[in-house]
Amino acid sequence: MSSKQMFISEAIDLTLGQFQSAFDQFQGLSIVKTSENTFFHDVALTSTPSIDALAQAYPKASVLTLVASELSYSQLSSALTKLASDTTIVAVRTLSVQPAAVELIFESSETISQEQWSEWLEFTAPMSIDIGLKAITNQGHRCRLACFDMDSTLIKAEVIDELAAEAGKMDKVSEITERAMRGELDFQASFRERLGMLKGLEESAVKAVMDRIELMDGAEALFKFLNDQGIYTVILSGGFNVFAEEVKKKLNIRETHSNQLNFEQGGLTGLAVDPIMDADRKEETLQKIAEQLHIPLSQTLAVGDGANDLPMLGRAGLGVAFRAKPKVQASARIAIRFGTLADVKFFLGFTA
Repeated sequence: MSSKQMFISEAIDLTLGQFQSAFDQFQGLSIVKTSENTFFHDVALTSTPSIDALAQAYPKASVLTLVASELSYSQLSSALTKLASDTTIVAVRTLSVQPAAVELIFESSETISQEQWSEWLEFTAPMSIDIGLKAITNQGHRCRLACFDMDSTLIKAEVIDELAAEAGKMDKVSEITERAMRGELDFQASFRERLGMLKGLEESAVKAVMDRIELMDGAEALFKFLNDQGIYTVILSGGFNVFAEEVKKKLNIRETHSNQLNFEQGGLTGLAVDPIMDADRKEETLQKIAEQLHIPLSQTLAVGDGANDLPMLGRAGLGVAFRAKPKVQASARIAIRFGTLADVKFFLGFTA
């Protein structure tokens, strides 16, 4: 059976509107319509081509990944309609049913522009759909190195803000943190300013914050998966070492790189210890670790939420903006806004 043939084991009705005449564009369909509102993976569909086979048949294709807690047939149909308006769809692959994860594989004479990416973000937001775009040759399922920001990515807090709460300076510090994460302030300067405001904070405050910090939703499931796959995991954090080490233990992460908290006579000095783990250093560290492990950058992943994560997201083979600031969502090509960290694996191309 040639690579141009469709593989459909049941009567799959994707024929609303223009798709009646476009059926021959689809290859490897693994979507079965069971009602107007739901779809299910056709588990009997044994002829669906692998992503490797599709990459060989369509080396210039791209992959648009949609992930949502629920994905209705009408939502899928509207996404297909939008995509087919200026591309040729060659395959639809189901990765998961719950949550719903679907890959739309297409060919286009032009790369999706920044404006078009922004349109897709706006299109999917009202439906609470997370979205990712990559070249079909950028096969995340071959990822070997995964680097993560910590604060507001692996944990549900900005640690420096929580320390500020212990010092009674939460409002002022958190305002600076928010602006720094949006890219409105120089990270190093704002870091030194915030840390200086915590001078004299007792070491006991660290334990108080540690006791209330929670792991991000889906973190444990994701790192179990990554470790099972043999993927080398790293924390690259603009936060603090004592917290990074604790998260490392909880998630079985291989190594951490972060900023130091410096105490003298039981009180925080308020002074930064150079070098500060800022945006440039995150990027440099990712690249250095990849070189040490002899891993090409094309087989690396970076996940973060703030403007100081942008360079490492751009350097990695795949960069994921996780519940990120608007500037980061616009710059990355994978945006998880509604789901959990566990959904990262779908953007790597893995099934449930």
